Amino acid sequence: MTFLALTLVVIGQTPTGATEATNPLYQTILEKGLVAGGVTVKLAPPILRAGQTEADRRAALKAVITQPMDEFLRDSVNAPFQLRVRDVPYPGGLIREVDLWFAIHANLDEINLDDLAGKKDQASHAEAGNMSFSIRTLTDPELKIPLKSLPGIIDRHVVSKAVLLDRIEVTTINHVSASKTSGAVLFASMTDPAYSEGGSLSNRWLPLARPGEKAEVGSPRTYEGSVAYSRVSPISEKPSILLVESHLAFAEPKGWFNGTAILRSKLGLIAQDQVRQLRREMISRRKKDAKTALPAKL
Repeated sequence: MTFLALTLVVIGQTPTGATEATNPLYQTILEKGLVAGGVTVKLAPPILRAGQTEADRRAALKAVITQPMDEFLRDSVNAPFQLRVRDVPYPGGLIREVDLWFAIHANLDEINLDDLAGKKDQASHAEAGNMSFSIRTLTDPELKIPLKSLPGIIDRHVVSKAVLLDRIEVTTINHVSASKTSGAVLFASMTDPAYSEGGSLSNRWLPLARPGEKAEVGSPRTYEGSVAYSRVSPISEKPSILLVESHLAFAEPKGWFNGTAILRSKLGLIAQDQVRQLRREMISRRKKDAKTALPAKL
């Protein structure tokens, strides 16, 4: 569930330079989507794009946001978000496709690109909906393919470990890329198939014994992974209100929850938790910056 990486956004200053067309991973994800069991699911394109008129932007928002717009754009931790989930069967399971839209009150130049991609030498951990997620950047010796340095783009490989409802452990090696243009911030993530041949550092999942059970942990199985991107851009002529568009597709093998909607039912709670956490971080940073800007007492 890579769109949760947006919770790593903090306030700061970051140079610009890249364009959406020069972020290769973002373009690859839009073009190829996720393939699992021979079935392809392509992510929805962003509703806000460069070159749109104000009328185009308003129409695009109204086409997907079902709440009253004033409420959706409210400067509050509890302002609503828009979530859409679609299931696509594939041999062996389901592909869950998730679309999330929400507003944050901040300027685009306040988003720190380095923190969005995850600090290179710092692991992160999060919990939501009775699930836990941890992420760390691969070290240079762990990389199977050296990353190319592209101007204006932060490119990394991260290992993500998740424990889902105390029943499933999932490990993925994801290629992540973050870039900033004059009009948007992009974050893209794709599970790298180069890490699918087995071993401790590979795309795999395994069943866990439930608390109180004596059953042994199951054997690791190859996992197809996920693709995701997030785009952050001003909603309209008001540059202080940004729309976050996050789109995700991930494979859910039947062996996880036997095809039931247990995990699907948690997606709304996870989204709510992470959206509110990000907004709290923004508000906290805003207050801290305002306090720092106050003139010193004589």
